[in-house]
Amino acid sequence: MKRIVLIILTFSICQAAQAQANGERLHKELDRIEAQMRQSDTVGLREALRAISSSCESSTDWRIRFKYNQCLGSLEAAFRKDYARAIPYLRKAYDAYPTNVAANSDFMENADYLACSYLDQKQYDEVERIAAEALVRGASLNDSFPAAVDLFTVLAESYEQRGDTIMPPHFHRKSQELSILYTSQQYQPDSVERIYNRLILLYDAIDQERRFFSREHPGYLMLQNNYLNMIAYSGNISESIWLGEQILQTARDSLLDEEPWMIDTYFNLLYAYAGDDKMDRCEALLPDAKRCLASTAKHPPEKDGILYYFIATGLMDDIRYEQAITYFNLAVERMDKASLDELQKDIADRIAFCNEKKGFGKK
Repeated sequence: MKRIVLIILTFSICQAAQAQANGERLHKELDRIEAQMRQSDTVGLREALRAISSSCESSTDWRIRFKYNQCLGSLEAAFRKDYARAIPYLRKAYDAYPTNVAANSDFMENADYLACSYLDQKQYDEVERIAAEALVRGASLNDSFPAAVDLFTVLAESYEQRGDTIMPPHFHRKSQELSILYTSQQYQPDSVERIYNRLILLYDAIDQERRFFSREHPGYLMLQNNYLNMIAYSGNISESIWLGEQILQTARDSLLDEEPWMIDTYFNLLYAYAGDDKMDRCEALLPDAKRCLASTAKHPPEKDGILYYFIATGLMDDIRYEQAITYFNLAVERMDKASLDELQKDIADRIAFCNEKKGFGKK
């Protein structure tokens, strides 16, 4: 009898050790796949995930099930833009994450992709539910800020698509404010309070200008331009496009779109369009941007290279390195001497970086 018990114990220990080894192997493979995805290198990833599918789906470790489905969903949503196909994987990952475990940045990123996918499929109730739950769960998590920024924008777009004109501006402003404060916290931690106070003063000035004059008043548009610069610096591309297009449309309606002080709006929109894979909008905006640039008097009409510099930088930041090199070269060819003297080394460094990384970027 003792011998039988010993055999059973030995077998159980071996099984546990094997399960632990398998779990460690799956964690390592999923970490490798995730790291490869973050380099925008998706070659062979579907096959790699298929090879561990059965082991991951049957795992008793929720972290493995979460990460496996998150990788599959992100592959479909972020790289293939197939949101309908992404939803089942992202939802499995979302449901695999226990409600009694503190949210982390992976959970928030998955919720962001899931909400975006539901928005693409016009499942607005699910957008609101997932976004609200994730924002509450990630409220105390510093690393949740990038996903929270996106989730507020997704909420705004969800209401806009339903024809609501009341809620979207509040969600947009929350997204903008979070991105500005998060960037200052990351790069200027001693300046967060000062930047927050500056934001409050800017909000007050914008609101007063609108109340006492109008949205078409040059002073209002100039203040909005200053605010747009802060949003663009924070890297919030979606909100840069949203506000930039509003400023530009108002300026066009008021025949102010070629005023020299409007050039920052064009710079920010060109960068944001390129960084958001909206090159058709870039090309459509260029003629107007060139006319505005010529009005600044510092740039002859044929010396518009600075515009191509902003497009190239947006492409580079979106890891579209080969396209970025083309636009950086155009920038050098078309740039005025003063700007080229100032930016030549920066452009050369950026081209060198793109040449080094172009094998890993998006095509």
